[in-house]
Amino acid sequence: IDDKAIYQANYNQIRNCNNMPCPIFVTSDKLHHRLIHRFMPYDMIIANILLMPLCDLAASIPFYTKPKSHVILSGIMMKQLPVLRKTYRHYGFSIIKIIKKEQWIAVLLRKK
Repeated sequence: IDDKAIYQANYNQIRNCNNMPCPIFVTSDKLHHRLIHRFMPYDMIIANILLMPLCDLAASIPFYTKPKSHVILSGIMMKQLPVLRKTYRHYGFSIIKIIKKEQWIAVLLRKK
């Protein structure tokens, strides 16, 4: 994902939301983007990166989310699920759904 694609996605969201809450799309290094801080806490966070960066983010995500919020994580291989589950459980999230496509999975988690 490049900056132009992110800009266009946000522009389209702003044009189409009509003062309703809408997603913010960013590329960022460990949630340090100014837009992320401006609108937190969130009901939902979606991240599509590999396992180790997702595990690195686990300690930060509770700070950015509301109680009982949801997190969708993808870019994970099925064999990596135990590591992801253990890491996110430590930070107060439980897995409520797993979607599998070939060797890849997406995981829906809920904050306690």
